[in-house]
Amino acid sequence: MIKLFSTIHKKPHFLCKKMGFVLIFVMNRTTVRLPPELFCPMSSVAIQEAPAPIADLKHTLKEVFGYGLFRGTQEAVIQNIMAGHNTFVIMPTGAGKSLCYQLPALVIPGTAIVISPLIALMKNQVDQLGAFGVNAQVYNSTLTKTEMNRVKKDVINGDVRLLYVAPESLTKDDTIEFLLKSTISFVAIDEAH
Repeated sequence: MIKLFSTIHKKPHFLCKKMGFVLIFVMNRTTVRLPPELFCPMSSVAIQEAPAPIADLKHTLKEVFGYGLFRGTQEAVIQNIMAGHNTFVIMPTGAGKSLCYQLPALVIPGTAIVISPLIALMKNQVDQLGAFGVNAQVYNSTLTKTEMNRVKKDVINGDVRLLYVAPESLTKDDTIEFLLKSTISFVAIDEAH
């Protein structure tokens, strides 16, 4: 993750200039040091509309994921994200951290960028979301050039709700260029190590 932080620091226009993204950190560990430059000012957050009412979120929770209720602090975390606030989440394994950014990604217009250093986790999440009927994609070194071009096109066209990217992908200018052409709802950093 250190390389990711330096990438973001070198290219702040990617995260801040276009629309002042909301950053969401989802972690298992409790010890982390984050540079203050990483966070964007929230004066120009992309979320222009009022946050979705809790009833709408619960309907989507039930309709897509099959759950009738939120667990633990999920509801508070999701409301914070929906309000356009930078959000730092630490929950134990199995507590439903991923749902905290997946549900808002289905409600907020645009594509949510999920940065994860774990390719196996990306594939697992994308497969699981696909089983729920959600168009989620990976963008990492396991893809062929043809597959990368298809994913880029789908994201730019607004067809993808969640895009899972590896941190090293954000060091490439062509990745930054295509993301700047896309409508990004927020950025989540999952399993930050």
